[in-house]
Amino acid sequence: MGKVVNKIPVVSQVKSAVQAIAGDTEGAKQTQEDFSKQTPVVSQVRSAVEAISGNTEAAKKTQEEFYNETVKKTPVVSQAVSAGYAIAGDPEEAKRIQQEFVDSNVRGIQELMSGSWLKQFGKLSTSGSLKNRSGWMSSHHSTALYNMLLPGTHDTATYAFSDAAFVTNWAQCQQFSVYEQLKGGIRYLDIRVNNDKHQGKIFCSHTFFTVPFEDVINDVKRFIHENNTEVVLFAVQGDGGGNQLSAAKTMAKNALNGFFTDSISGTETVGDLAAGKNVVYIENHSCGSLDVTNSWNETKDGNPITAVSKCRTFAKQHKREAKKLVLMALEATQFSGGTLGGISSVLYEINSLGQGLEELAAYSNYATLHDFLGDSAAVSGSNIINIDFANDQVIEKTIALN
Repeated sequence: MGKVVNKIPVVSQVKSAVQAIAGDTEGAKQTQEDFSKQTPVVSQVRSAVEAISGNTEAAKKTQEEFYNETVKKTPVVSQAVSAGYAIAGDPEEAKRIQQEFVDSNVRGIQELMSGSWLKQFGKLSTSGSLKNRSGWMSSHHSTALYNMLLPGTHDTATYAFSDAAFVTNWAQCQQFSVYEQLKGGIRYLDIRVNNDKHQGKIFCSHTFFTVPFEDVINDVKRFIHENNTEVVLFAVQGDGGGNQLSAAKTMAKNALNGFFTDSISGTETVGDLAAGKNVVYIENHSCGSLDVTNSWNETKDGNPITAVSKCRTFAKQHKREAKKLVLMALEATQFSGGTLGGISSVLYEINSLGQGLEELAAYSNYATLHDFLGDSAAVSGSNIINIDFANDQVIEKTIALN
């Protein structure tokens, strides 16, 4: 953040004065050196003077520093430069420039926010692999589905992107394919189908196109063929609209023939469903008489401590009952506060954005494991634990609580 402050007129001079008064003359000198090289107009004047004086190398160096430290790290300007690289077919450079922008600006702001809420949570490292839990539901066939506690993933199909050059840091929510998630024990899939086709196909998306919907279906089909004792809740909703939902359901029904159902009573046991209705297709939060209640609207908050508290309160207000499943939105984006809703949440949004969802999920998954899942009253009012960046420890504990 210090480099950012050095570019700001008046602020830079105040900082330099404070450094000088404190006896840090070298620091004061460096601050003003940065100011003269990185501030628009000032930088160009300095460069012109250097060139007129015959010092072309110094003039060139000043402008190179201006480009690297200011152009590539200034809002709007930086994004324009990235877009140019992306259009020119160099998405890696576009992504690198935007990562520099985040590191220089957003994370710099974080450093100024003393007592950041992130420091109040522990972290769970991102899981590099998941244990094989392919058949864990086979020992629960006599249990009603509405009495189960299932591990789920938020935006399940965001493990890869088709068209995002530099935004995956904020849009990617998972690191494993759908098949890998299912093998690891995940039994609730949150699939978002884009309103428009991409490359002539129905695509999943999280604002940006991720993977073909067909890839998700094939992963589910492969898993169920290998593990017909299991039940998968295949939850689909539109992203940006519902134009493709009907075609998506038809595609899934045809491909999963013999395992597919889009209408249940909501009173079935796991064993009932495993006998030919292994894939429960939930569209827009319902499947026949079964409804899924999502905590998101009532529990999202910019502060994760408050969000976890809200989730626990929400769960305690519910109970497990026939024809209903309660989904707890314990994902990382829950804690970034969702869409900006007011000035009071802006700082939390900036704080979260600088981390990227994977890093933020390290905190949300820790809170899920040690706070939410440690509250038996909250657990008893929940059916689905939905998380970002599928975590082995969270999955393990969720399954163990059945």
